[in-house]
Amino acid sequence: MAYAHTISNRVYRFADLTTLLAKATPERSGDQLAGIAAESDKERMAARVALADLPLRTFLDEQIVPYEVDEVTRLIVDTHDAPAFAPIAHLTVGGWRDWLLSEHATPDALAALAPGLTPEMVAAVSKLMRNQDLIVVARKCRVVTRFRNTLGLPGRLAVRLQPNHPTDDLRGIAASMLDGLLYGSGDAVIGINPASDSTAVLGSLVKMLAEVIERYEIPTQSCVLTHVTNTMRMIEAGVPVDLVFQSVAGTEQANKGFGINLALLREANDAARSLKRGTVGDNVMYFETGQGSALSAGAHHRVDQQTLEARAYAVAREFEPLLANTVVGFIGPEYLYNGKQIIRAGLEDHFCGKLLGLPIGCDICYIYVSPRLACLRRSAMVPRAARAIRRESSSSYPGEPMPTKPDDVLPHPTSFDSTERLAQIKGYVLNERRTPARKLPVVTPHQTIGPFYPHHLVRPGDEDLAAREVGGPRAEGEPMEIVGTITDLSGKPVAGALIEVWTANAHGKYSHPADHSSQPIDPNFKGYGRAITGPSGTYRFVGIKPGAYPNPGYDNWMRPPHVHFSVYAAGVMHRLITQMYFPGESLNDIDPILNGIDDLAARASLIAVEEKSDTGRRYRFDIVLQGEAETQFFIER
Repeated sequence: MAYAHTISNRVYRFADLTTLLAKATPERSGDQLAGIAAESDKERMAARVALADLPLRTFLDEQIVPYEVDEVTRLIVDTHDAPAFAPIAHLTVGGWRDWLLSEHATPDALAALAPGLTPEMVAAVSKLMRNQDLIVVARKCRVVTRFRNTLGLPGRLAVRLQPNHPTDDLRGIAASMLDGLLYGSGDAVIGINPASDSTAVLGSLVKMLAEVIERYEIPTQSCVLTHVTNTMRMIEAGVPVDLVFQSVAGTEQANKGFGINLALLREANDAARSLKRGTVGDNVMYFETGQGSALSAGAHHRVDQQTLEARAYAVAREFEPLLANTVVGFIGPEYLYNGKQIIRAGLEDHFCGKLLGLPIGCDICYIYVSPRLACLRRSAMVPRAARAIRRESSSSYPGEPMPTKPDDVLPHPTSFDSTERLAQIKGYVLNERRTPARKLPVVTPHQTIGPFYPHHLVRPGDEDLAAREVGGPRAEGEPMEIVGTITDLSGKPVAGALIEVWTANAHGKYSHPADHSSQPIDPNFKGYGRAITGPSGTYRFVGIKPGAYPNPGYDNWMRPPHVHFSVYAAGVMHRLITQMYFPGESLNDIDPILNGIDDLAARASLIAVEEKSDTGRRYRFDIVLQGEAETQFFIER
């Protein structure tokens, strides 16, 4: 079917759907190389207007790669969920864009819609989106996966640790891995891109990773990024494989170039799941993709590279992977020429992957392009700073492979410190709690982690906030007791955690020289305490219920009564900061800090539960360090 649109008395005609999609695509060098790109900005705009008027149902009736010759097309058509598609079946591409940007496109609505979407649909609507539109919609998508930990929770960033070595030297890999772990990297996956295809060498790498993860109880998963057939051989040999890696593309012919087909991927997926190595889930696949892969293999069917990339996500989605990773810019400048094209491609890939229900992240690679380095360094930060990718911690971030010659495979040297910088973006939280549960054997002096207070410094009476010394006079106010348990992802009690608390007195005055408010000082009020959790993960504090107080520097902001908590525990690279609120306080309903937490469950995690007690008011405040029931923590400034 032909399509057309008129601009300034000139009619722009597009022979078929494939041509329309290609001409509507934002400028990129790969489509120009293929000879399918728009010849002018006017032609590109005409194609976009024509595409906006296209009914979404068209993509179910007209295939851009023939069904008869391509198993990826057959997968897309045969697995399409018509009931899931029904809510938007009446819309055009442009109308769907408006719907996606409206309040009707909630996270739940988008999750329900995903099985009814085809890659061509999401690629089409992305071509009508501005960069900020891609960010807004992707931010609303939620894709959660699990293996040995949970990825995809809101407000969390997961990071791939890739400790490569040009000769697969185990000592060099171990040193690089330690460096990354100390920065909090590796909760998405610890993955090695090997220099060798030898099954013996690959097996030794997998075993070393498994030994480190198990010995130090690191809640993450490992992967050696070799061909799927090599991984299947290792599984047959009894090697402790966690994840199966494979690069995939959007056409059957391109996948043949990778030496794979859908049947082979199903066999690998079943084999890895049969090992049952996941402790909290069975998402065992790890895929990588990249715009231009089909074109570079001569297998693009004259389809634009961004639409083919979205088709690769249909392949990945079929196998419910733990994560997928789009390597943006790796193939070379023939496909993505400059920083503008790479930034756009990364945002498109993230948007399309999330809409299709794929746990996808971006690996920005700029070594083969000529623009200023700073431009592409920013491309690794833009989507995160814009609060899009930062909400979906299902990805591997970021990586800049820097080979000295084509067959060298070196580490990603800037990923660790780049990741740490992301924590400086307001509201951005790293998954530093997904680090070793036991101390690593070597710690460099300038990277010391863990509790900084020896247990002997927690003295008798430190749990009492209402008296300055044991047996001394007590502060005035309503006596209270705070009790609780600290648990990890699996619900296991966390023993030996150091908890510090501090709070205001009954008049809302802190026992601190920085509090210059006019509220009365209570000379007997200590206002801070410290405790170590016991074998069952429990703690206890006694004190006086704090009063409300006006927040300095703000008009008409009364802070409700609350208690500040700081937690250090094994494997936590920074102290965890949170606040406990008291139930039934009217000021809770208008407190900007508490109500600034969008997730209602996370907000509820900060409100204590009052329990019956014969000695006064007792409040229970349990703390969960990670997982879906994780207590809300704040970034320390």
